[in-house]
Amino acid sequence: MPSIHREICEICLKSDVLCPACEEKVKNGIISALDIEVARILEKLKEKFKVLKSAEIIKVVGSENYVIILARKGDVSKIIGKNGSIVRALSKELGKQVKVVEYSEDMKTFINNLLFPANVETISIVYKRDGNKVLKIVVSSKSTKKIDEELIKQVVHSLFNYDTEVVMV
Repeated sequence: MPSIHREICEICLKSDVLCPACEEKVKNGIISALDIEVARILEKLKEKFKVLKSAEIIKVVGSENYVIILARKGDVSKIIGKNGSIVRALSKELGKQVKVVEYSEDMKTFINNLLFPANVETISIVYKRDGNKVLKIVVSSKSTKKIDEELIKQVVHSLFNYDTEVVMV
């Protein structure tokens, strides 16, 4: 049976130590302590929520108050659970709000998924005078509540390696 996390082996999720391969992934920044923590919690929740047996997460990114779980296409509802039961249990265990987002290799699709239900007006690459590139995301302020801009920047940078600017209009 495959692990719930794409990058962490099932043996490591069920034990308190990491194998050399998973340890190397931590050292190289492929997985983080938060990836491991969330995956281990979800692994334990598989006992109660059988739907998790076929779910897969790709990456976990968090801030002081939020955790964003990037899920394989079609697995968001499995990880959220019926009436939000799994995500509530996960949120309680972590002590943070949890959002599950469907991952897409297409950056624009992914950003729209990440910011949903906000209305993303435009996504563009801006070339700065110093030669750096910045991804500029323009979001309609009418369509959303407060966005954790730092977390959005962190997620986009970790996946697409772009410095990001979020603008509310």
